[in-house]
Amino acid sequence: MKNANELIIETQNLEFCFNSKQKILRNINLRVDKGSIYGFLGPNGAGKTTTIRVLLGLLSDPENSVQLFGMKLRRNRSEIFTRIGSLIEQPSLYEHLSGYDNLDITRAIRKVSKKRVPEVLELVKLSNAAKKKVSTYSLGMKQRLGLAIALLAEPDLLILDEPVNGLDPNGIVEIRDLLTRINKESGTTIFLSSHLLSEIEKIVTHIGIINMGELLYQGTISELRELKAYKSELSIETNDNQRALEVLGQKYQVSRIANDLIITCESKENVAQIIHDLVVNNIDVYKAVIVNNDLEQLFLGMTNNYVVK
Repeated sequence: MKNANELIIETQNLEFCFNSKQKILRNINLRVDKGSIYGFLGPNGAGKTTTIRVLLGLLSDPENSVQLFGMKLRRNRSEIFTRIGSLIEQPSLYEHLSGYDNLDITRAIRKVSKKRVPEVLELVKLSNAAKKKVSTYSLGMKQRLGLAIALLAEPDLLILDEPVNGLDPNGIVEIRDLLTRINKESGTTIFLSSHLLSEIEKIVTHIGIINMGELLYQGTISELRELKAYKSELSIETNDNQRALEVLGQKYQVSRIANDLIITCESKENVAQIIHDLVVNNIDVYKAVIVNNDLEQLFLGMTNNYVVK
């Protein structure tokens, strides 16, 4: 057993193109720790699904730059894939069969014990619907059945592409709670893509942000939250906004919106310094509020060609 910092997924300058004229992925260096829930985020068309398809061997890796469980994917495909469960976009299901039968077919193909079927049905809370035809399932139930299929062989790594896409709020919460439980109870490493940072941030331990085929950020969720604090805007109102604009404009980027001044802050210390500068210049501060200070806004800023240094 290796230590907890073992990398389950590692890519070295991963690149991919469908033709010589356009690179879809550029120098992707993923580092996914054992036992983590890694959120792979980016807008639609950023390269998330392409990356996942390369990780699963569905698209070729010409440079042999993918390692899973410390093994090169190209040379160890059979061994690696016995340890992986995956769900890419919508699950492929036999809708005329029951949920149980769908699982049993996959179980037989993967040579998994028959007792595993009721176990995963219970895990995804579909035991009561096991004998119903999949055609009667809601979208959320189909997603959970797809996860059950991915979990049949008790994988060490679960790779999911947009697992909450198209779900209603209740369905999103169900999947979120299920993934958190799987990670905690089984120690399963989870790699999931999404364009919904507001939902993903509630369960992930690590984040990778991709846009236009380039990895813009990679780190823990706590590091991203810390980075967020240093890229904020301060909205202030004073008794003399014109004078305040003159004072602050010498040091900071300041804009005026209605009765407020908006100042770009690079650090927490900036906020204290701004208030201090106003006070020593005999300007009364009526309001000072941090705005634009959430992960969703930081994500949008980064994926709109703004790279946080």
